[in-house]
Amino acid sequence: MPRIIPIPPRTVVADGIVVRRAQLVRGERLARLDDDIRRWARRRAVEMQATLETQRRDAMRRGYRDGVAAALGDVVAHLLRTEQAQRRWRGDLLAQVREWLTATSRHADTMLAVLDEVLDDFRETAADAAPDAPLTLVLPLRLKVRADAIRERVQAVCPVPLKFEYHRAGERISAHRAGVVIEYDPDDFVAHAEAALTFNTPPAPDDLHALLAPALAEEVAFFSIGTNDLTQYVMAADRLNPAVAGLNDVTHPAVMAAIEMTARAGVAAGIMVGMCGEAAGRPDLIPEFVRMGLTELSMSPASIPRAKKCISELAGKAG
Repeated sequence: MPRIIPIPPRTVVADGIVVRRAQLVRGERLARLDDDIRRWARRRAVEMQATLETQRRDAMRRGYRDGVAAALGDVVAHLLRTEQAQRRWRGDLLAQVREWLTATSRHADTMLAVLDEVLDDFRETAADAAPDAPLTLVLPLRLKVRADAIRERVQAVCPVPLKFEYHRAGERISAHRAGVVIEYDPDDFVAHAEAALTFNTPPAPDDLHALLAPALAEEVAFFSIGTNDLTQYVMAADRLNPAVAGLNDVTHPAVMAAIEMTARAGVAAGIMVGMCGEAAGRPDLIPEFVRMGLTELSMSPASIPRAKKCISELAGKAG
């Protein structure tokens, strides 16, 4: 006859195995905890993946923006250096042309050719003069050695009594007859020729200089201008290099134009425009910086009293 074994009230039969109820409850609790951990891990993995994707996109956006800004900055610096070189080249070219014109206009053969033009003018302007009215030529002293050749030229064109006068100062030629005076000054000729060769190209309103700062102003919270580095990049001159240190000048028009362009863009965008560097503490430049729209100036402690006094005087004048 089979033996009946009584089962305690706090035990459970699972798959034919007798398990204590406390162990079963603990196992169910651990199973729920394991499920919770798995769900949390999956949710956390999804969140981390979304966060990493967002950070990746932001990094790409910032990297692209910073890369473009750096590239544009290099382009602007190159353009400013090119413009400076172009101005220097144009100045050198005009100086050479001035030298050539001066030498040519004072050459003896040129002076004689001009004298022929003067005599032709006299035939028209002094046609009604008396035949015996003398012609007086006032010439530079260095042409005295050519007096005979000049006399032959005059007699061939205008056979009238001729008188020579010479002067030591200047290169002016003048002819006087019957109240009519005709003059030629090589210096005036050079000045007129130089004025005809001088040209000023107005800056294009929509060039890269004017577009770069406003574009960056929309992406940043403030502008900070470092005058030492800016001057070095714009002028292509290291202030620590004795060979080119003389070119490192923050007051150069190209540097001041870059500062003003940046300040105006910051003011238009409503962001702070600050400046650091030696120029920020110069009382002679502070009024110009304030006029440009700079709102903060960073300087050494020793320069602060002078800067405060300068700005206070500006505020008093404005008030």
